[in-house]
Amino acid sequence: MNINRTIPDTLDNTEIIEDINNQSRDRSYIDDSINILSNVNKANLQEYLAEWATQHNIKQIALTHLLKILKLYINYDLPIDARTLLKTPRTTIIKEVIPGEYFHFGLRSGVINFLKQHDTFSLTQTDIEIIVNVDGLPISKSSNGQLWPILGSVFPYNHVFIIGLYYGKQSKPDDSNDFLFDFIEETKEIYRNNIIHDGKKFKLKIKGISVDAPAKSFLLHTKGHGGYSSCTKCEVEGEYIEKRICFLDENVRLRTDKDFEKCSDDEYHTGRTDLLSIPNIGLVSNVPLDYQHLICLGVTKKLISLWLCGSLNVRLNFKKVKNISMSIEKNILLYVPIEFQRRPRSLIQWKQWKATEFRQLLLYTGPVVLQYNVNSDV
Repeated sequence: MNINRTIPDTLDNTEIIEDINNQSRDRSYIDDSINILSNVNKANLQEYLAEWATQHNIKQIALTHLLKILKLYINYDLPIDARTLLKTPRTTIIKEVIPGEYFHFGLRSGVINFLKQHDTFSLTQTDIEIIVNVDGLPISKSSNGQLWPILGSVFPYNHVFIIGLYYGKQSKPDDSNDFLFDFIEETKEIYRNNIIHDGKKFKLKIKGISVDAPAKSFLLHTKGHGGYSSCTKCEVEGEYIEKRICFLDENVRLRTDKDFEKCSDDEYHTGRTDLLSIPNIGLVSNVPLDYQHLICLGVTKKLISLWLCGSLNVRLNFKKVKNISMSIEKNILLYVPIEFQRRPRSLIQWKQWKATEFRQLLLYTGPVVLQYNVNSDV
């Protein structure tokens, strides 16, 4: 096949074709590649191209240019637009979830996309464990609009995909059961019929639901984390001390999945969640505590606020705060390896710290910089 054949006048991308022809280092290699493509089944070729574009995150404009190039040299009637090849839907089915709107991308499609991108997974495993995350995030500071995505992650792979997405102009969904309806129904259907991919059957299991404290009480229909009897792991009632609920009792009865299913603690439950209809899901054992907010942005941040802004019996004087900050900036900063997401900052800037910075102080730099500046009681 002659790669220098005349290009039809109807093609809008002649300059792109000429560029490729001029920059080709090995024309025989191109000819061989085109001959191989010519022998591929049409349906399979379209499927392979679509999978390749999805797997490598190829931009649609680049994929469209590639399709127009291939159309010159192979006899198949390939589409000339990436949207046609990828079967991009022309419309989306938006569902009303008061007071906003919801679109369901699908749990099954997310898992199948994972299997396509991880060919070796199906060689050794048939069970797929999913971690589900739900949280809210604002669209911008100038409006009250917010998104509430339902995300899935195949454990233990770092492969996150979107299951569903809610958008509200003013607030989060009024009822979490309405918000989770499509996700719950699809999950139950997959539990019954499994997932079939490349002729192989895969079993799905919801391994856990990872959410912060406010989202947990919203999804599970339980007391907020600042109320009496609000602990998600035990039945401690709590005491009101200095304008906050404190859980001081240690010898208390632990909550169980069966107790949660029966809603046996009236002081803890505010309603009944439809998540209980998913088989073999423990809404106590499979909903872990939120380390980021409880420890990093909770206890550790509270300790620093007490040291800098608390009562005089625990507050550090300015000289000690300055010594700690100088130790961080001069003795620690230069030797922090790239494995840490953020470089350590002065203790004076603690209000702008992110969770990873509090974790770094707690587990790594804190024992060094605090040793001679904070007494053991404090």
